[in-house]
Amino acid sequence: MADYIRFNQDGIIIHKYESVDGADIKDNPDILKVDRETFNSLTKYHIVDHGVLRLMTQAEKDALDLEEADAQHQALLDRIDKYNVTNLDLLTALVKVINKRIPNNPITKQELITQLRSDLGV
Repeated sequence: MADYIRFNQDGIIIHKYESVDGADIKDNPDILKVDRETFNSLTKYHIVDHGVLRLMTQAEKDALDLEEADAQHQALLDRIDKYNVTNLDLLTALVKVINKRIPNNPITKQELITQLRSDLGV
């Protein structure tokens, strides 16, 4: 049994195969056989470059981190656009918007709690 990694056209590791016989994957050009110690030490900062596994340069690490941060930020924006947030986040934002429109009589947390208790019969 051996360990293998699959990588994309940019050399980014996209899948790891631990303790497989390799019969179905060993001839794939996007698969690299690695020893167990290397397999266990892999991080997101390892890359396959011209068939050789190596650690990314600091510039490559920074670019990857920035790309991941941008993707997370965009995913959050997409969630917000669809109101796919917690009820607390949505309610907090709603109260803040209402309080901006009616600044002389803002809604307080205590008022909300009192109303919830009343509505729920507590």
